[in-house]
Amino acid sequence: MVPLRSYPPYVLLVIEHLKAGMNGAASLLPTLRFAYLNRSLNNMMIAENEAEEYQLAEQKKQVYLNRVNQLFGHIKNWLKEESVAVKQQDIEIVEKFTGHYTVPSLSISTQAGQKLVDINPGGAYTLMAEGLLDVEGGFGREHVMYIVEGGPYINKLASDEKDKLIRQQTYKDIDDDGWYWIEETLRDKAHFMNKNALIEIITQVSDYEFV
Repeated sequence: MVPLRSYPPYVLLVIEHLKAGMNGAASLLPTLRFAYLNRSLNNMMIAENEAEEYQLAEQKKQVYLNRVNQLFGHIKNWLKEESVAVKQQDIEIVEKFTGHYTVPSLSISTQAGQKLVDINPGGAYTLMAEGLLDVEGGFGREHVMYIVEGGPYINKLASDEKDKLIRQQTYKDIDDDGWYWIEETLRDKAHFMNKNALIEIITQVSDYEFV
């Protein structure tokens, strides 16, 4: 037998009126019809919102993939004169609204074949940014995030005025849209991604010294 608590509220109302007699149940029909229509409308609105969210997620995913591919192109150019090998392959990640999808991944090794770091996309959905990359080596992991100009911020009460809110930036030096290295040892400091930042990340997480 199905427990009563598992029924929708309007069904429970009918059951209660049936217990009270058929006249009571008949008088409830207009209310029941309204409850049914209201529930159907809510379900339709939820479905439409979810469909819109999935559509926006697909657009967000494509923007993220374009940004990742652009950065990976820069990385290959930055390292082409260094004594390392850069290999690209595809991996699969999963996010709530996008589901499973294929992303590029980079593996950087010495010319002798010693693995230095893997650079793996973490997804388009991440806190305080519009995309995440993980750079992982034998000595740790660092995060590279796509952040828009100004970066994320919090509102806090001003010290001199109780009712005044001031905007406090989460990271310093976010002067343009782009990929930034959020250094684990300096959580409020963001480094714009360029060759110098990349080499510093690789050295930090792999202990490899570039000549």
